Amino acid sequence: MLILKKQKTIDVRSCAPFNYFSSFQVKIISKVQPDEVYNLAAQSHVKVSFEMAEYTAEVAGVGALRLLDAIKTCGKEKSVKFYQVLHILLFQ
Repeated sequence: MLILKKQKTIDVRSCAPFNYFSSFQVKIISKVQPDEVYNLAAQSHVKVSFEMAEYTAEVAGVGALRLLDAIKTCGKEKSVKFYQVLHILLFQ
């Protein structure tokens, strides 16, 4: 996930608990006060997405829901733009 605040980008992809713990998401969002949030978590291979269906649903569906809930919990639902990217091909 990338958080964008006034031309400053914070990459939290290396933060392992970020996608799994809502409290961690709330902490970062309330500290950074972002203008935009890009959720880049996705399963990039179709075959693997079927083989690991539960993981794929967790990352693509529940992970996005947790982020949206964290944005709402921080009171930023009207000011933060949220972008959900489900496949890397969107950038090619």
